[in-house]
Amino acid sequence: MGVVIAATLTPSPYAAFEPQVTCKFAFTLGEVPKERLTNVLLFVPLGLVSWFATPRWFWVGLAVVAPFLIEAAQGLIVAMNRGCDVMDVAANVLGVAVGVGLAVIARQLWKPTPTQ
Repeated sequence: MGVVIAATLTPSPYAAFEPQVTCKFAFTLGEVPKERLTNVLLFVPLGLVSWFATPRWFWVGLAVVAPFLIEAAQGLIVAMNRGCDVMDVAANVLGVAVGVGLAVIARQLWKPTPTQ
């Protein structure tokens, strides 16, 4: 979670844009598809780890809600010099889902077999 916070909730190193809330609500890949892939990959470990945490559904739920909270903070806290984007939320939630899927597969592959 620390890597996710460091990557998403720290001030942007890029030139400042107009001091206003900037949010995009278009469902597109955008100008930089690599950024979408990065958003997916950033949240895969969070989904993976949340599946093995206890209580499971609390942590998985928190991992799914986190992208919404992060994007809201990016859009509302002007000092961070960031904007919010609905496609970032979709990519982040997809990353959580991929992580949970990998955790389920890993659990099935390494399930202890009963001894006789």
